[in-house]
Amino acid sequence: MLFTLHRYIFRELFRVFLLAVVALTLMLSLGSILQPVQEYGVGPRQVLHLMGYFLPITLTFVLPMGALFACSLVYGRFAGDSELDACRASGISLIRLVYPGLVLAIIVAVANLLLSFYVMPVFVQRAEKSLKTDARKYFSGISSEEDITSCRRTTAT
Repeated sequence: MLFTLHRYIFRELFRVFLLAVVALTLMLSLGSILQPVQEYGVGPRQVLHLMGYFLPITLTFVLPMGALFACSLVYGRFAGDSELDACRASGISLIRLVYPGLVLAIIVAVANLLLSFYVMPVFVQRAEKSLKTDARKYFSGISSEEDITSCRRTTAT
């Protein structure tokens, strides 16, 4: 019976975790992309590329927030629906009910470490390379020093 209860709690945790991660990722990604779009006039195609490049960076912040949100929501609902009291009455300790949350926390910690140490540096390097090539393309179309200074004045204002 305890294994069934752990599966039930973990399934609820994971479902809320995925929804929270998707929602928070979209909110943070779109919020961070709005400034370059407004300031530099980046096109829609470039916005999608930038969102793809900055997704691992965003996920390093979002994964722990999503796990915390999922645990607080699921365990709060578990206590609110008196399922927690029913488990305690049947002899299941509170520590045993925390195991699915700990499993989710360990999975999130390992995923966050892998993102931070292996995936994120590669994507940051790709983003820098993409922005540098776009800047070269933009400035290669400008013919004289006078055009460059006028371009700088228009982007500064």
